[in-house]
Amino acid sequence: MKIHLFVITWIFLSFFAKGQTSNLRCGNDVINYTPSPLEKTLSPQRPPRDAMGSVAYIPVKLHVVRNTDGSSAFNLSNFLNAFSNLNTNYLNSGMQFYLLPSINYINNTTLYDYQPDFEENTLCDPNDVTNAINVYITNSIVFSYGFNATGYAYYPSTLAISNRVFLINSALTNGRTLCHEMGHYFNLLHTHQNSNNSDVSLRELVTRGAGANCS
Repeated sequence: MKIHLFVITWIFLSFFAKGQTSNLRCGNDVINYTPSPLEKTLSPQRPPRDAMGSVAYIPVKLHVVRNTDGSSAFNLSNFLNAFSNLNTNYLNSGMQFYLLPSINYINNTTLYDYQPDFEENTLCDPNDVTNAINVYITNSIVFSYGFNATGYAYYPSTLAISNRVFLINSALTNGRTLCHEMGHYFNLLHTHQNSNNSDVSLRELVTRGAGANCS
């Protein structure tokens, strides 16, 4: 298990170091949800895994937000390539992902350019499934104070929102955002998380350059 965690961490750091699409970045820098101490002691809300040998097979439900008339920038081939890349990068960590049948297309122009601060419940509450990771693809992700993100995901908790991953259409072609957000889903922080916290135990103690503790 320690080996698996190390491999996932290496994947996560590699994709973070390469950056996100254009000048956009991960929305986990700005979402204000943090599990309470009580939630952290409870079992996270996660879909079942079909274990075969040393590999856990994890179901994913794809939700694609389009304009009301059904038009969108979503490209299925781009998503399948990103999904294949996800499986390639997580294989050594003992995890593989598979899609549940049928894509859930959500035709709503208002939600197409998605504003998480106001619209997450409207988008997700009617569409979430409990037996898979809910992956939502929108045209853009814009937080209330103008922060544009390539995607975001919640850290594990008992709340339904922790079973969601969000990405924008253009992030499907960069080869890393889906892997990066899945890292958050499995409780990996950014390497700069809490870097100035006075409580050293809450920092991500990752260093680079001479004497680096991570490669």
